[in-house]
This record gives sequence, structure tokens and C-alpha cells, in this order.
Amino acid sequence: MKNFAFSLIELLAVLMILGIISIIAIPTLNSVIKESRENLYQIQLNNIATGAKLWGSKNFAILPEEDGEVITLTLGQLKIGGFVDENIQDPRTKKLFPNDLEITIKKVGNNYEYKVIEGSGGINNDLDYNMPTIILNGSPHEIVEIYDEYIEKGVIAKDPSGSIIEDVEVIIKSNNIVVDEIDTSKLIQYKITYVATYNNKQASVVRTITIKDTTPPKLTVPGNIVLAVSEVADFDVMEGVDATDNSLQEPLITVSGTLSPLPGTYYVTYMATDDSGNTTSMTRIISVI
Repeated sequence: MKNFAFSLIELLAVLMILGIISIIAIPTLNSVIKESRENLYQIQLNNIATGAKLWGSKNFAILPEEDGEVITLTLGQLKIGGFVDENIQDPRTKKLFPNDLEITIKKVGNNYEYKVIEGSGGINNDLDYNMPTIILNGSPHEIVEIYDEYIEKGVIAKDPSGSIIEDVEVIIKSNNIVVDEIDTSKLIQYKITYVATYNNKQASVVRTITIKDTTPPKLTVPGNIVLAVSEVADFDVMEGVDATDNSLQEPLITVSGTLSPLPGTYYVTYMATDDSGNTTSMTRIISVI
């Protein structure tokens, strides 16, 4: 019989090979598991979107009518209606999706786009089938340009039987202070809370309104010009240059480029910058002869 006993060197070599294999294999296995969970997560999102489509087929009368219009549901509403499994989980965390997870339904042409807002929500309160339901018209997070008019889209509130609740309380807050209206002249954020009450039970949804300035200034620069050498010294590159901004604040105008009393073609660039950092630039050609 042959002796298959390993020498110490051979044993160490085998252990080293096994170690190398584990270093290569374990990250690969972890990657496969992570990818599998991500795939399952996407399947669950599709299941929620499918539930929203079923909800839409049963509530066609309150779906958006105009192209681009949006309404927002919650996962809890889909669960109460029986459109989604009450125990639907996020495979990545093995925890229930929050009941206030947001789902938007948007009218796009002749079709509807159903989108689960990933990362939204965070409450897993018990579902109460005797609670009123309240649905946002429009997005839960809206951006309004400074000094533009804010158009309130409202909500649709129903009691458990499906009857419309007309009296919905609206609370507007800015920096946790109750205010009367949305003032779009300030770059701040508002939270609008809508509260529907039925048989002493309340349901609420929140819309966040952020006032931003994303519009660049309007810059006015005279056209290209031809100057004689003798005219250069008295020429003011800022004459006729002006800038305005939708914020009603005066933008800063800076000028770059050179102008010499020597014959040639010169490029002068003007840039207007508003208080929010939005910029507009224009280049003027000045020919000296």
C-alpha cells in the first residue's frame, strides 16, 4: 500500500491554495446574492406598480385627465383595496415596504405611467380599513420657480364606502410655522398637510413645495461694432449692456476680453450672474480699423 501522507510543506501549499480559492469565491458568491436580491427587489416594485394599475382600472374616473397630470397614492391604500399583498417585503432588507411608500400615476399621451418612488415613506403603521383615504392630485414633491404662481392641485378624499369627503383641512407650514399661503417670492420650502376626517378617524398626506431659482438672467448686449483706432480710447464696453432676473434682484455683470487701439478683431465676453448662481453669457465682436 502506498503512503499518501502529506509533508508539512505540501500541507501548507494545499492550505494556501484553498485560501486563494476562498478569497476569489466568497466575493463572487456575495455578488451573486446581492444581484439576486436586487432582481427580486425590482420584481416587487413591478408587483406594486401592477397593483397601482389594477387600482387605476377600478378608479378610472379619478385618474389624471390632462397630459402630464399626476396623482399620488400610497402603498397602504393599495393594500386596503386588496390590490397588493399586505405582507409585501423588500428582499434586500427582508422588511415590509412602508405603508406610506408613494406611487405616482401620470397621464402620458393616451397612456398612464405608474412609478414607485423608491426611498419614499418610512411608516409601517397598522392598516385600518375603516379609515378615510386621501389621494394627492399632483406630485408629493413640487418645485416652483421664484415669483411664479403656485397652483394648488388639491386632493381626493373618500370615506370607506367610497363617497367623496368634501371638507378637507389644509395646513401650510414653513420652518414649522403655520402660514396662510405659499409665498413664491422667497427661496424657502413649504409643507402642505391635507387632513380628511371620517367618524373621528383621520387620514393625511403631505406635499412639499420648494421655491427655487433655476432661471438664468436675461442679458442685453449691443451688437458687433466697428471702431476707428481714434475711437477706442473713449469707447465704453458697458454702454448699452443690461441684465435682469426673475428674482427681481440685479444680476452681477462681469466682462472678460481685451480691447486695444491697434487694428484687429477683439472678442469681449459678458456674463450675468444672479444670486442663485445662474449665469448667462454673450460675446461681442469689436473690430478696430
